[in-house]
Amino acid sequence: MFQVIGNLAASVFWGVLIALLLTVMLAYFPRMIYSKYGHNLAGIVLLIAGFCFFTFQSVLWVGGFKLKGYIPSVEQVERLGIAAERADTFGDELTNAYPMLKPFIEKTEQETTLRQSFADQADLITFYVREVRHKINRYLWRRTGWIAAGLLLLGCLLANGASKQSRRQNNSFMEFMEETD
Repeated sequence: MFQVIGNLAASVFWGVLIALLLTVMLAYFPRMIYSKYGHNLAGIVLLIAGFCFFTFQSVLWVGGFKLKGYIPSVEQVERLGIAAERADTFGDELTNAYPMLKPFIEKTEQETTLRQSFADQADLITFYVREVRHKINRYLWRRTGWIAAGLLLLGCLLANGASKQSRRQNNSFMEFMEETD
């Protein structure tokens, strides 16, 4: 139980740290393009929203990596002595043994037809372990995709705001130069 709480706390800590780094990176991005850029209210609101979004996605991403540590090997499942004679109850027994993996085991049961015959118990166990690992990897790639899409979208929005601000500054400078002539 304490290991689960420790993993949860570590996921939140590392997720917030990753989100903070991504947000700071986004805050300095417009200044790298336009050196005189100053954040306006819209830019600050975007950065705060981005921080919340990145925190959510990063905590889930780190949690997914922590969850990969709970995936049992085929040998570990065999040592538990879970009876795999009936494929329809095997997932329930595996869920009872590994409650952290419950959503992925249930999704494996829902998406596949377990009425197919397996040559022996090891084939069924190998199937479950491989499918759960595959589903967690897909979950991690989805989190990575959401983070990358958020970075791209917020980066474009902030760059667009910086571009508009730069054009306004250039126009006001040109008007000032015309007035002094």
